[in-house]
Amino acid sequence: MEKEMQEELVLDLPELLAMYLRKGVLILACSCIFGILFASLRTLRRGEENPAVSTEEESAFDKERALEEGTANYVKTQLEREKDLALWEVKRLEDSALFQLKPDSVYERQMDLYLKLPNPVDAQGNSESIYMNRIAEREGLVEAYKTLFRSTDFYNQIASSTGNLKSSDIPDLLFLDADDKTGNISLSFAGASAEEVEKMGNAAKAYWENAAAKLGEELEPHSIILLSDTSAQGMRVHSVLTYQNSGENVEGRGQDSILGRQEDKKASLNKRLENIKNLKDQEKSLPKETASVNLGFSKRAFAKQAILGVILGGFLSVFVFTLQYLFEKKLPREEDLESIYGFTVLGSKRRFGREGLCKSLSDKLSGDREREGDEEALLSLAKSNLSLLLKERNIAEEILFVGEDKTLLEKTVKFMNDESPYLSCSYAYDIFKNEEGISKLGMYRTLVFVAAGRSDLRSLLNMKRKAETLKKEVMGLLLF
Repeated sequence: MEKEMQEELVLDLPELLAMYLRKGVLILACSCIFGILFASLRTLRRGEENPAVSTEEESAFDKERALEEGTANYVKTQLEREKDLALWEVKRLEDSALFQLKPDSVYERQMDLYLKLPNPVDAQGNSESIYMNRIAEREGLVEAYKTLFRSTDFYNQIASSTGNLKSSDIPDLLFLDADDKTGNISLSFAGASAEEVEKMGNAAKAYWENAAAKLGEELEPHSIILLSDTSAQGMRVHSVLTYQNSGENVEGRGQDSILGRQEDKKASLNKRLENIKNLKDQEKSLPKETASVNLGFSKRAFAKQAILGVILGGFLSVFVFTLQYLFEKKLPREEDLESIYGFTVLGSKRRFGREGLCKSLSDKLSGDREREGDEEALLSLAKSNLSLLLKERNIAEEILFVGEDKTLLEKTVKFMNDESPYLSCSYAYDIFKNEEGISKLGMYRTLVFVAAGRSDLRSLLNMKRKAETLKKEVMGLLLF
């Protein structure tokens, strides 16, 4: 008896390691929680030990910290914004029709317009006043047409006429020039083919003819005269209005072309990339941590305490689970049941689910990899092994299946009796307290134990001791 109790204390190290892997997620969670609590308590203790600084110093520190945090947030926000805009510009350049054009093979169509006002009839006042009024009326009309030719509706109509351009491409392909005082407006369209610029010009003509009637009702009656309409292959240099950042025109005129617009967009992207580089350098130069002088708080010290707490929490969690494993004394692996405790294992089913960390390694260490995956395969294997043992020992008598779980016993006996080749067998459960089970035990000589794979080893050993005391022959052990 003493020898058997000593054997029960044999520690299965592979199974213990497998248990650590199955509990891995819980161990990590407990370690992290313990680490945070440990670091927080140590930080609070340091804050209580350090004397508080004066109100003036604390206020100055708070202002300095707020300024540093504000600067860091601003740099971070600007950096994210510049990155988003740079990505947008790169995508825009890749999809832009402007960069599909080659300056030496581009087609352009230039249309020069003149806004004509009717001669005044029965005008009152001196000639200078009449002249100034006419100039103001013409300037108002020119501004209205420039607004129309820069509108989303105009871009949509031009793009839809081509069938292959987007409305966002039109501002890059349209050169617009106007003289407010004389009433002259110049529209020049650039495209990849003569057919494309022809469609764009025709759509623009239909647009201004429709707009002339509406503006004539809202502003001043007028007519639009097409002075010239020319198409040619090759890049032109256009004289266009220049604008300030506010959008208001200035007196000067600038030179513009397809090549110039391509270079401007590339320069804009390069400038934005340079801004991103500068912001990254500025971000690197910012202080990485802000120390709190009034509480003695430091992110680095807190991190060190947290790491120490995580390590201690991990050891504590492993210690608790080890104690639980030792006190529960679950069944060891099959080879130990056979070599140490003298059981013949007829078959065993997987005991643990695929959970925790490194599931494949856990299956190998716990022995689950060699066990059967379902009950039907388990019972079939056990029946084959049991039939072989009965044949080798020349036993033809009825077999009694013994265990603590009545459901498992019923399921096992039904399979053994129903499936061919069938065995003559019965079952008895709880042979220590159940009177019917104890009575049946006295009627049979050959026994087979049935138990759950995660049941207690002591219960199994107690059944074995009782069977040996009653001179029964234990053929084997079936583990669910």
